[in-house]
Amino acid sequence: MMRLETVAVAMFAVGAVVLPAPAGAQPVLVQRCVADSLNAAQGRQRVELARWCALTRNVRAPDWTCPSDYAETDASTNPFGRNVYLASSTYSGVNEAYISLLYLSAPISYMVDADGYCKWNKPAARLKQRPIYPIYGSQYDLASSSNRQLFLHPTQFSCDFYLDKNGTQPGDRL
Repeated sequence: MMRLETVAVAMFAVGAVVLPAPAGAQPVLVQRCVADSLNAAQGRQRVELARWCALTRNVRAPDWTCPSDYAETDASTNPFGRNVYLASSTYSGVNEAYISLLYLSAPISYMVDADGYCKWNKPAARLKQRPIYPIYGSQYDLASSSNRQLFLHPTQFSCDFYLDKNGTQPGDRL
């Protein structure tokens, strides 16, 4: 089974999912969001972990030119975002996705994180009350009957995926 980021990101509150979607896809998205519902603090932790996994698994080499962003994948060779943690067709880079999922509009500041990667931030007062966070599946097509929902471990800071929300049934490892 291959791990892929699903078509959409989950909203903290399932009721807030009002994005247009192809016929039949929205009920599947709501089902995925219900199965992987996180509170605001957990949602922020998910985005932090997804950023770290994207950088350490897919970018690998830190660079200190902070205004530029890290491409987790090449859209021309990977149009469906196969094996990505954070980037999607909506966001072109890891840091752009990170700040878009967590913050409202505000000036961006730059810093180098503990692992040597440039990290974009905004003022803490601009954090979204309901952050958006990625959900994962085994295929790009959310409505496919063979698409299995995948979960990150609920308590371990790990990039490994599981078939259950409690992290007891290992999924495939990227």
